[in-house]
Amino acid sequence: MSYKNLEITKKNQLLDYFVDGFKSPDNFKVGLEFESFLYDKKHFSTLPYYHGYGLARPSIHSILRGFNHKKWTDINEKTSRNTIGLSSNIGNISLEPAGQFEFSSIPVKDVKTLNNLVEEYFAEVINILNKQDVGMYFLGINPKFSLEELPLMPKERYEIMNDYMARVGSMGRNMMRQTCTLQTNLDYSSEADLVKKMRVAMALQPLVAALFANSPIFEGKLSGDLTSRVKVWHNTDNARSGLLQAVFEDDFSIEKYVDYAIMLPMYFLYRDNSYIRIPHITFKDFMTGKYKFKDIKPEMRDFETHLGTIFPDVRLKTYLETRLADCPDKDYLLSLSALFVGILYDNSVLDEAFSLAKKWRYEDLLALRKDVYTQGLNANIRSQKAVDVLREVLAMARKGLVNRGLGEEVFLNPLDSIVKSGKTLAEAKIELFESLGGDVNKFISAITIN
Repeated sequence: MSYKNLEITKKNQLLDYFVDGFKSPDNFKVGLEFESFLYDKKHFSTLPYYHGYGLARPSIHSILRGFNHKKWTDINEKTSRNTIGLSSNIGNISLEPAGQFEFSSIPVKDVKTLNNLVEEYFAEVINILNKQDVGMYFLGINPKFSLEELPLMPKERYEIMNDYMARVGSMGRNMMRQTCTLQTNLDYSSEADLVKKMRVAMALQPLVAALFANSPIFEGKLSGDLTSRVKVWHNTDNARSGLLQAVFEDDFSIEKYVDYAIMLPMYFLYRDNSYIRIPHITFKDFMTGKYKFKDIKPEMRDFETHLGTIFPDVRLKTYLETRLADCPDKDYLLSLSALFVGILYDNSVLDEAFSLAKKWRYEDLLALRKDVYTQGLNANIRSQKAVDVLREVLAMARKGLVNRGLGEEVFLNPLDSIVKSGKTLAEAKIELFESLGGDVNKFISAITIN
């Protein structure tokens, strides 16, 4: 069923949107999204979207033009006609607010296939970056450039979000321009399956934040945190981000998520190939006609757009998105998908993880999420260290992957190494930064992958 242009006349249509996402377990797939920082290696500077004619320096635009356009198709901003991304049969490339490069894979059946797509992406992008003397590296937060030094990409939605973020929280603009994340996307088969997976995935997010902590350097110096990125998110817009309390209640349902979503203010509408700024109103007020805007009737595409502007640690669409991991080193990119495929796609393991998650109260997880900033694997939940719980969680995930019989468990090895050593990627970065005398340029050069 196509929902795009269907006028919203009753709340049940919003519930049906998620029901339409139900998939048979035989058809479960997994997707991956990760963001990276780029910089001009010759001048050690940020990359603007475009330098203008006559300048040979690299830009985001010149990098996008470097892709093979027999394989990749431009995604253009309709009003400005600027190329703001690329699509292909392996996935999409999109621009985050300050030009962070995001690769989003197509959904596939297993983590090994996902890895093949990622390697295909890197084979092309690294070649392009090397030709233009542009560096790529992975961290959860930009270690060098301040908010003011990072240009906003020419996407209408980002201009609107940038203005909105100034009115809520204290670090929304930092989140937009200075952070990079790793995300995996997973399917559900029914409302009961969705509810169980949301509870497990949401409960594991603070532990994931500890396991993937990789953002200890902020604006040229040690921040005192292992995951500055998660701290930024904690100060972004708490009404629409973080741990969603309703998920931990026994009566959580699709309707509960819909009720949460429609009570949040909208960012914009999209009509006639353009984003429309709207007053600070909730989706419910727009949907029910309490507030009318230019005689525009609410449609299902508006609800879908609105869902994309909600940022809980696990976001519900017609699939689940887990969102709290800092972007890790390149060799760790597939491990988040392996972790959640192993736990969520095997019923016996899912039940085991659900039993574990039910031991933790919402307040326990809030405290853990905050302690993870500085303590990482040494943070505690109910008198148990995060690293010890993660050892148990990784064993569950490995069991689930082994049961699938596809050899995907190899992608858990990097996480096993972190847990075994007790040292996060962030702590390794701190040691590297200090060994380089706190020189942020040398640090960035040392972690650049090309």
